[in-house]
Amino acid sequence: LLVIAAPVVIKTHGSRLRCDAPRPAPRIASKYTVYNTRDFVNQELLLAAAASTVNAAVSLAQPILLSRFIDALSSGLFTGTAVRSILLRTSMKMLAVSLLGGLIGSVTAFLVARYGEAVARRLRTRLLDSLLVHADMRFHDRHTSSVLAGILDSDVGAIKSLVKRSVDQGIRSVIVLAGSFARLYAASPALTGALAASVPAVFAAGTGFAAVLRGMAVRVRRDDAEAGRLAGEALGAVRTVKTLCAEDQLVAWYGAALQKASASAEMMAWGLGVYNGALSLIATGLVAGVLQVGGQMVLAGSLSPGQLMSFLIAAQDCRRALTQLGTLVGDWRRSQASMDRIERIVGDVTVDEAVHLGKPVSKIDHLSLDRASFKYDTDGHLTVDNVSLSVPRGARIGICGPSGSGKSTLLALLNGLYPSEAVLVNGEPASGFNRRQLRQRIGVVGQEPVLFEGTLRDNILLG
Repeated sequence: LLVIAAPVVIKTHGSRLRCDAPRPAPRIASKYTVYNTRDFVNQELLLAAAASTVNAAVSLAQPILLSRFIDALSSGLFTGTAVRSILLRTSMKMLAVSLLGGLIGSVTAFLVARYGEAVARRLRTRLLDSLLVHADMRFHDRHTSSVLAGILDSDVGAIKSLVKRSVDQGIRSVIVLAGSFARLYAASPALTGALAASVPAVFAAGTGFAAVLRGMAVRVRRDDAEAGRLAGEALGAVRTVKTLCAEDQLVAWYGAALQKASASAEMMAWGLGVYNGALSLIATGLVAGVLQVGGQMVLAGSLSPGQLMSFLIAAQDCRRALTQLGTLVGDWRRSQASMDRIERIVGDVTVDEAVHLGKPVSKIDHLSLDRASFKYDTDGHLTVDNVSLSVPRGARIGICGPSGSGKSTLLALLNGLYPSEAVLVNGEPASGFNRRQLRQRIGVVGQEPVLFEGTLRDNILLG
């Protein structure tokens, strides 16, 4: 029921509204972009990166202090009071380094979290702006609300988690890896060369297995998304589901989808278990080899006990840094699916530039359709076929027709939700007016009123 309407009843012919010859509706449109470099590279990133760099540099100090202390004890030059003095000084230095590292770590965690939340906030705001303000109704006809909500929630969440780990783990791992390798070489160039000779084979095996795990992760995410899609469709059409008494069937379909997703997740869990076990075995073997060779060098006098301890700690730090970098690369690849989905959805947004352009609409005295025709992108046939209608201000009109004949579509055309040259406002094409203002001048009560978050007053003030 329109606020402005005429005392006319239009009946349908067959299953859709008809009058005379169709008229095409031109469209002024452009593509929308959602990514902005300043959302990712900004002052917040620089602060978080600087804090992570300092935190990683501080973490390199403790192994150096420990190796010096062991060398002092093993030299046999210090006894009694001297040993206790060395122990006290070294302990105080290590405590100071630990306190400093804890303080800087806390600041780093805060700055990294703030940067990640800022990235997610800006990205979600721009995404919702593109979906609500810029995307036309044809876009929303092609994409379900559950898919769009999932992108705002899970996909942006995955990107937020990724950028946080990149700044925190990525920078720290690179610095720790560089510092640990320098310590390795300083402790024993010969032992470093022997250890480095085994790295290519280990890296190649790990890369191949990681590729298998990435394929498993893609299947898990795809199966989870399929289960979520089924649940979203069922809940979004709950009235239809209950009307058809199809609850049990849809629950069964959802259960089967969950079973498939669980099987994929269990297979990936087995793969991760084998991968982590292999890494642990390789690491243990490398440590055993370093102890064997390094012990012989200590006995031969070419390596001090402190240098051997420093070498072992540095090797462990290198292993952890490489593992974290490998995990981060895997996270980047898994998050690529989220980035691709966002780009695909946003790339499908067609911006109707005429929505905010055109003449202002101060008052509507006459609203009409002149041989209007319309069909949805997802449907091949015309929903509205050659309809002409005249609605003077202050009048009433009743539109009669069976379900699916195009009554709601006709009102959507009159309200400017779908651009059409057949819609006339005060005798002029609606395309010449600001369609946002046009919709503000027309009051509409839908078949299923929606209450948004907030008070009743807030909902009324929405329009």
